[in-house]
Amino acid sequence: MMKRILFVMFFVACYVSSFAQQPTTEAELQGKFGAIRADMVRFACEIAGYTIDTTKSKIKNENINTFYNDLEKQGKTDNNIKAFKIIIGNASDALKKPKPTGELSGTDVEKYEAKITEFRKKLLDELSKKYGGRSKPDIERKINDKNVEFNNNIATLVESFENVASNPTPVETPTPIPPTPVETPTPTPPTPVETPTPTPPTPVETPTPTPSTPAETPTPTPAPNPPTPRGGSSVSTGAAVLDIDSLMAVMEKNYLRKLDSIAQLQISKEEKERISDSIEKAHVAEVQGIYNEMDKMRKTITTVVIIAVVLVISLLIVFFIRKKQKANIVNNSLQNKNGSQTQTPPVVTATAATSPKQSETTSSVPPPQPPSTSLQPPIPPKPQGQPPKFPIPPHRTSFAVDMDDWIVVSASVIGNGHITSKMPCQDSHKYEYLGEGWGIAVVSDGAGSAVHSHVGSKIVVERCVAHFKNLIIGRNWITKNALPTETEWSDISKTLLKTVRNDMADFAQKHNIELKSLYATAIVVVHTPEGILATHIGDGRAGYKNEKGEWKALITPHKGEEANQTIFVPSDFWDIPAYKMSGVLVPESIVIHETPIAFVLMSDGCESAAWQYYQKDEETGRFYDPNQPHAAFFDSLDKTLQSFHNDKIALEERKEKWENFITAGNKSLENEQDDKTMIFGVLYL
Repeated sequence: MMKRILFVMFFVACYVSSFAQQPTTEAELQGKFGAIRADMVRFACEIAGYTIDTTKSKIKNENINTFYNDLEKQGKTDNNIKAFKIIIGNASDALKKPKPTGELSGTDVEKYEAKITEFRKKLLDELSKKYGGRSKPDIERKINDKNVEFNNNIATLVESFENVASNPTPVETPTPIPPTPVETPTPTPPTPVETPTPTPPTPVETPTPTPSTPAETPTPTPAPNPPTPRGGSSVSTGAAVLDIDSLMAVMEKNYLRKLDSIAQLQISKEEKERISDSIEKAHVAEVQGIYNEMDKMRKTITTVVIIAVVLVISLLIVFFIRKKQKANIVNNSLQNKNGSQTQTPPVVTATAATSPKQSETTSSVPPPQPPSTSLQPPIPPKPQGQPPKFPIPPHRTSFAVDMDDWIVVSASVIGNGHITSKMPCQDSHKYEYLGEGWGIAVVSDGAGSAVHSHVGSKIVVERCVAHFKNLIIGRNWITKNALPTETEWSDISKTLLKTVRNDMADFAQKHNIELKSLYATAIVVVHTPEGILATHIGDGRAGYKNEKGEWKALITPHKGEEANQTIFVPSDFWDIPAYKMSGVLVPESIVIHETPIAFVLMSDGCESAAWQYYQKDEETGRFYDPNQPHAAFFDSLDKTLQSFHNDKIALEERKEKWENFITAGNKSLENEQDDKTMIFGVLYL
């Protein structure tokens, strides 16, 4: 019977040992000690002020060879980097490898500790000499604090590996039940009872409880101590950790105590055997219970893992579905602004409504007007399926006004590429002065691939002015001379721009055309004595000049991943919460609390002449968009408009001069292939 008990306990211990972790490997030592070295090198970069992320990303746990090689190349042209490279090289000599940045290797923990400790000392000493010292107490204190932290990390790591090395292999744990302590003869043994029975006779031969004491001593795994992170057999159960080896040792002690107690009872042999058998069954049941608990735990862990895998797969499926939906939206909304049209609009003689005369704005504040009838000309009945014909705008439209102290000019000029491909000018603009220093300016750029985008841009400027004018007058902003909050302006401008989108949808439905054939951007700028309100959808640029004479950008253009791509007012993004492009919301809305003395807004056809954009960073070699107005360019135009006012130049002459400037004012404007539109306003000083 005792043999069966030993067999069961041995089987359980062997089963538990299957969960034990493998001995420490070279890769594990390299990874953990290398991680400390990598942290120290990154800290050295911080102290030295080294900020090139592409090179810092090459600091690996396995080695820092690539990082060091990059430092060596960069140090040929930069003495600061050269000095920093020497510090890293001197510290790396502690690793005693052929290369100055040799790798950690082997499986000897003590050697790893010695190497990484020497690396720490040399590195931090060099950093202290170069960048710290008494003259820089803050840096010196930071280096000392990190020295203590790295030293503690190394000691903790070494201690964890030593614990692993000192912990016995779980397979050896079933040895706490040797029969030797029980067979030890005592000074007062009674007359032996029959021994040739299957049950081990040793407990019956011992009349005193003294053998129980030696049986309790040989416990290889102390029960009170918690299990170490590596080695030993343990099973996690929520907040507690069950040490199987310790539990088996305790069970063994209890079992032997019970057998010793039975041996001392003055009862018959049959009764002792019956009680022993009962105790044995209870003990086997207890061992079996532990085995069952472990089995349940394994099943629970397996179930949790399966659920987690299914959840991750489900999330990935949802992610890719959303990504595909977003890609479809982008494919539908991002249009090639310079692409050729699939259909050339028929040429129709421009009506009087499109003449430059009608583009001028008066100083009075009329009540809100419906969209211009020039957008919806009377068209005679035509056969089903015949595309509608819309008026073709002239190659150049412009206006010039003096409103109180504001001098404003604007022009839209067809691009060279549109003339060559026989496409109309797809840009539109509109300005209306509301009085008391308040005015609304709108620029719209039609998509090059949208057949009716010249009509769409016209709808955008007309309806934006009408809707935003109604808002400003309806809320008495002019009388109060107060600007809305950023949240309020963001909500209002999005609502009004969506209303413009709905106006375009109604127009498309009425004329039986596709909404996407009207694709056009929108930039809205409201100048006030207290500041500027701006909102936009798509590309283009807008900026202002403050009382200090500083030129600043107002908006961040919405750009696609490819050149000449953007998003438009009718694009399918309205139902997507917080939709972003180029890192900003669509639409983007801005409130500026600085008094403007000049403002400008333009289509992207003018940005190469008037804006700083897409410049190369010499340090990283990457292109970026500074999004900054050319101050010299606009200051010169400011002086020109001031002189127009001082010299009392007629508005018609100003308008013509502004048209000529936008057409070919400099080489960039003269050679531009895209349509060009710019509204420029200055405060008379």
